[in-house]
Amino acid sequence: MDAKELINALDYLEREKGIDRDTLIRSIEKGLLSVFRKRTNLENGISLRLDPKTGEIAFFDQEGKRMPISAFPLDRISAQSAKQVIIQQLREAEKEAIFQEFKKREGEIVSAVVERYEPKGLLVTIGKAEAIFPHEHLLPREHYRRGERIRGYLLEARRTSKEPAVILSRTHPDFIKVLFNEEIPEISERIIEIKSIARYPGECTKIAVSSKKERVEPLGTCIGVKGSRIKMILKELGGERVDVIRWNGDPALFIANALAPAKCEEVRVNPAKKEALVILPDDQLSLAIGKKGQNVKLAAKLSGYKINVKSRSAIREELLPAIVVLPGIGKKTAASLAKIGLSSIKELAEASISTLSKISGIGKKRAEKIITAAKETMGHK
Repeated sequence: MDAKELINALDYLEREKGIDRDTLIRSIEKGLLSVFRKRTNLENGISLRLDPKTGEIAFFDQEGKRMPISAFPLDRISAQSAKQVIIQQLREAEKEAIFQEFKKREGEIVSAVVERYEPKGLLVTIGKAEAIFPHEHLLPREHYRRGERIRGYLLEARRTSKEPAVILSRTHPDFIKVLFNEEIPEISERIIEIKSIARYPGECTKIAVSSKKERVEPLGTCIGVKGSRIKMILKELGGERVDVIRWNGDPALFIANALAPAKCEEVRVNPAKKEALVILPDDQLSLAIGKKGQNVKLAAKLSGYKINVKSRSAIREELLPAIVVLPGIGKKTAASLAKIGLSSIKELAEASISTLSKISGIGKKRAEKIITAAKETMGHK
């Protein structure tokens, strides 16, 4: 690499990549000095400087006096080593510039061009830089062809031994968050706040929102008339359902909202254990649970509570006296059970075998049968 080529390379990196020229010059000087020390027995007190305007190399003694370069001849191999040092430093500088560029953009949605599928995932390019969607960060049922454009959440940029690794995702919950921020002005203006997100990528997402202004209704603002404002988000997600939920500081009300479209009758919360029992009309139970249990699981993720959903009829049956429902329990046995506080099916289902077997007339085997029958009766509802 001659002086002109070097200057052109420095100009390009400074102009196009925003690399500090002085920093790059110091790095090249350090590398070249190492080659000269190794190849020409350069004394420790001698320094090397690279002219940033001409690309010429100069040597200086301990007193800062310039020395003739002819005093430090390099053989062909040494000259090649010096050239490789310069090229390597330029490459490292460009790699670092790419890393810094994408590091600053972590948390953004970027547009890329599809290159090809590899064992590790989908390889794409962003400008001249390569990035990858690991397979687990691509939505199910999506397939892309070379040259197609794809958008993704910039999850991470990290340094590697080769090129900087730029990791993209279409499955991360924050992909949804940034899409809403892009499409709903009130969110980007911080009038509406996204409180939490729960997601099964490609299937369903629940996003909880609240408004900082009373006159701005968060659900209607996010969805728009006939879904007009959320339409572009749904298109980007390729059929994934998005439920916008009204956030509430009261856990019981928030959990009831999170289980939409099901309509809850009652929500009993235990804040200390972060647990909730939700009671629903019988015809709303399957709706609350959802396909493959997704609705109740997403509501639990969204609220941070472990949620147990039960129908009203199941609750009533749990509270029925055991003598009414369970076979083999007569009045005398029921009275004995009641004396130790076990009157309902629910209480019997939660009792231990040792507790029941202590009662006169109830041995270990019968205790097992009673508890099993109680559990099965509850489980059928």
